[in-house]
Amino acid sequence: MYNPPASAKYVYTAGFSAPYEIKMGTETLQKPMIADADYHRRVMVADTTEALFFIDLSHVQITMKNGDITPMEFVAVNDTLLGLTADNLWSQLATTPIIIASDADSLSAEIGIYSKHLKSLLSSRFNTISIQFELVDANTKQLLLPLTESLYISESEKIVFQNKAAISSLVGKSVILRPVVHGLDMERPDLFYSLAHLYYNQKLEKPIAPDPPGLQPAVTKMAYHLMQNYPNPFNPLTCIQYSIAEAGEVSLKVYDLLGREVAIVVNQHQPPGNYEVVFDASHLASGIYLYRLEAGSYVASKKLALVR
Repeated sequence: MYNPPASAKYVYTAGFSAPYEIKMGTETLQKPMIADADYHRRVMVADTTEALFFIDLSHVQITMKNGDITPMEFVAVNDTLLGLTADNLWSQLATTPIIIASDADSLSAEIGIYSKHLKSLLSSRFNTISIQFELVDANTKQLLLPLTESLYISESEKIVFQNKAAISSLVGKSVILRPVVHGLDMERPDLFYSLAHLYYNQKLEKPIAPDPPGLQPAVTKMAYHLMQNYPNPFNPLTCIQYSIAEAGEVSLKVYDLLGREVAIVVNQHQPPGNYEVVFDASHLASGIYLYRLEAGSYVASKKLALVR
């Protein structure tokens, strides 16, 4: 029978390929499960070829109409659980139930998605992984509100974004936030599943646990940036991410190769932050298009490919 020590320590593996070396940290493991800026929870799927896919969730919080913040808590973790399975993996990213107060305005979360050599992890029935976070009724598990649109990942990616949804229509309901993930071949016997608790040092703003090789820590200083859309090629939906360093008018438009405007994706005043929008090209013919971001003096454009 396993008897855990009274004061658990950080236990981690050294290296990202076999043979693995198990080490124990020097700090006593504290276990706050509040999904704030100090604590991130991450679940990962990997195989022996160094292919991996993981989701990092943090900053899950409810903002009140007066601006106050109420962080949500993750589900409790069984510390004696020595291994995760395909059946319980994604449930580790769910939150505990919370009743939406009458003065609640919105719910937001920061989501990081990382992948490497992803195609070797895909089910034969899928060519992408789809991820969506949704608010469901804590009792009936009925969908109440999607926090994110479905995201589609088909190659090596590093994506970090924040999403927010208005929740005033859910006043009085007991809700949980949970992920829905499709596309991974979870029946493979050679897959590994893991759960990581990442505690961030507020002074250094770096994680205690290292990121996998080839994935750099997220940049905390805000800057203007336009990312490549994903998936690309696509049909007919694709996601476009961008960052705004200063508040101002933001324009994101799509043009054909003759310079004709074919779609307005964003045209509004926005505060500084990271943004993600879904572009629906169902009204366009197959071909190469340009999407152009204008924000202040920053102008950037990239190509996207619509393939039907």
